[in-house]
Amino acid sequence: MKAFAIIRDKIKLFIKNIVDFFGIGYKKFIKEHSISIKKLEGLNLKFTFNDIQNYKMVENYDNRIFFNSISPEDYLTYQLIYKRKEIQALINQADYNKLHLDLYKEEVAKICNLGTYDTDAPKNTDLLIKIEKKLFEQMIKKPAVDFYIWVRLMLTNIKGSYITLKSEKIDKDRIKTIIERMKDRNGDFYNDREIWDSICRVERGRITNKIRFAVYARDDYRCVMCGRKNVDLEVDHIFPIAKGGKSNFDNLQTLCHRCNALKSDTIVEGAVDPRLAKKANPHSSTPVCPNCNIPMVLRKGTYGEFYGCRNYPNCKHTENIYNQGEK
Repeated sequence: MKAFAIIRDKIKLFIKNIVDFFGIGYKKFIKEHSISIKKLEGLNLKFTFNDIQNYKMVENYDNRIFFNSISPEDYLTYQLIYKRKEIQALINQADYNKLHLDLYKEEVAKICNLGTYDTDAPKNTDLLIKIEKKLFEQMIKKPAVDFYIWVRLMLTNIKGSYITLKSEKIDKDRIKTIIERMKDRNGDFYNDREIWDSICRVERGRITNKIRFAVYARDDYRCVMCGRKNVDLEVDHIFPIAKGGKSNFDNLQTLCHRCNALKSDTIVEGAVDPRLAKKANPHSSTPVCPNCNIPMVLRKGTYGEFYGCRNYPNCKHTENIYNQGEK
């Protein structure tokens, strides 16, 4: 049986070599004289398609509670606040491809008349047509007609070591639905309750443990309302997320659990929406490290004062103090 298998393989290889040998000449003949191939070349010049690049969204969380509460669709919804136009343009490109691909396929079917040439064909017509069919199929354009976004959320510890992840592939029809629902808005608020809840969950999740401890350190580990120190401390949004507040460092404060429960989502008298304060004095905020996403500290060096990351020496990002204001 083994000897038979060896002989069989040698015969197959011999036949393949013969086909390849004749195929070289046949390919040249087909490219020069096939009427279908020539028409397809012209058709390919007539139809152009978009090169669709599918999107990836990745976010890391070092807080398990936030990680568990946020779904990939929540995260996508939040990102659509800022990237809606960009993603809508990609969806439009995919829709364009799909519409024109149907027309393209109809034209391809009309010109597919294999075995017709503008001169006399060599012998072995079956092999000639077989090669022509393969070349014809290879030349047919196959553009992407679908668009989707991979959302990948990863849970790590505070040092960045991997724990687990969750991901989801969200197709363009779902994305279109979310975008359409987000049109029902009033300023920065979205009237669709599910959309608004998704945005709020992701906004809360922006408070990493690094930011949390940076807020505690800034407030001397004391509740800013009752003054108690190191007692059930929590990070609170001065201007509540439910009312449009953001998880920016300037909008966060340290409260004990009791004071935070009493405050709930109310706005403390005298509190100013940080977004308005920023407009009034756009250079007042402490810079945030782009690598660690935590406020930087003012330090002194050989050449004067500068902002440095709190995570030094793990992170050595610095900024000139004058970058924060007008030169």
